[in-house]
Amino acid sequence: MSRSQNERHILILPSWYKSDDLPFFASFIDEQVQAVKRQGLRVGVMYPRWNGSFSITGMFTKGKTEWRRNGDIPTLQVEVRSVVPRNLRLNVAGMWPQLRKAFDQYTGEHGVPDILHAHCVFIGGISAYHLHQKTGIPYVITEHASSMILDHDTFSPAQKEVILNVYRHARYVIAVSHFLKDKLVEKYQLDPASIRVVPNLLNNMFDKPFVPPPPAPPFLLLYMAEFSENKNHLFLLSRFKELSNSFDVKLCLIGKGVTEHKIRHLIVELGLESRVEIFGEMGRNDALSHLEKAHVLVSTSKFETFGLSILEGMAVGRPVIATDSGGPRDFMQEFNDTLTDESTFLSAVTRCLHEYSTFDGQLSRTKILERFSENAIGKQLVDVYEDVLVTQAGS
Repeated sequence: MSRSQNERHILILPSWYKSDDLPFFASFIDEQVQAVKRQGLRVGVMYPRWNGSFSITGMFTKGKTEWRRNGDIPTLQVEVRSVVPRNLRLNVAGMWPQLRKAFDQYTGEHGVPDILHAHCVFIGGISAYHLHQKTGIPYVITEHASSMILDHDTFSPAQKEVILNVYRHARYVIAVSHFLKDKLVEKYQLDPASIRVVPNLLNNMFDKPFVPPPPAPPFLLLYMAEFSENKNHLFLLSRFKELSNSFDVKLCLIGKGVTEHKIRHLIVELGLESRVEIFGEMGRNDALSHLEKAHVLVSTSKFETFGLSILEGMAVGRPVIATDSGGPRDFMQEFNDTLTDESTFLSAVTRCLHEYSTFDGQLSRTKILERFSENAIGKQLVDVYEDVLVTQAGS
């Protein structure tokens, strides 16, 4: 590849991306897009917005493209639809004309990219695989999705074939944690040498002067996570009830999802209405404000590929108490925050509150901000791209 680094052109193919109707959706992917651009590379986004359900009316919108507002980053959204009900192989094959139309539109205005960078198999990774097969452009894929591990045993043979094609034809699979890398090797028998680990990044807004927590008591515990069985909110509420018998403490939950009704029902059943407050989805600035008002960040998740909200708690200098969910080991163990299991979670929170006046998270905060900054992660991604192009030139 004869282009200089500053001329290199990366086309991002996300499986989810923000839109006018979902402005906070998958913000971590957009932040990585911005980080790559600030490293001096040319970056564009082609978002295959998938609607997996078949409908007659959907046949008239498949392949529809629309340029989206995204600062100075060209962003093209294409509607990708099922062409046959409940037939994955035919639907994957049927995607190609829709993708080709969008790709030709993108390259007609912005040129052919040097590398495709997909985020997650369904559907960005499948799109990158198709484009690679037809154009020869190399691709990498960052995997974030817990479902690729948690749902592995329930995937059909056709689904596993698609997943393996995407992973094995990628120049690199990028895992967001060493835990996820090990799980991908275990579940899909991937070559460990084909997997690079590049963590999620911290938004630049965290790089600001330290804001101390408000006076306590009351102590405010904060949990930021979607409302799902995996995030284990019902367990947290039961332990919080016990904690409230000994401490002047409140709990803030930020999220939305399928288990919200169960969560609200248990709050009433346990008589915690005056102690627990629920907020829905919110933007980064509002989430940061809640973090700075909290005394302790908690997580009771069963499985995390990375654990960005945990890292964000550490980035504002708050102690974190979390059940061991995998991905956060990469940073929690190094910086001496508390990983527990369910049997020791309550005692860990109790000890944290008893010893709260002795906690000083500013040193680890400084190291966290350096290690997971936009600039640091952007450079790691550029290193991956350079390795892809060196290999491409030698092949």
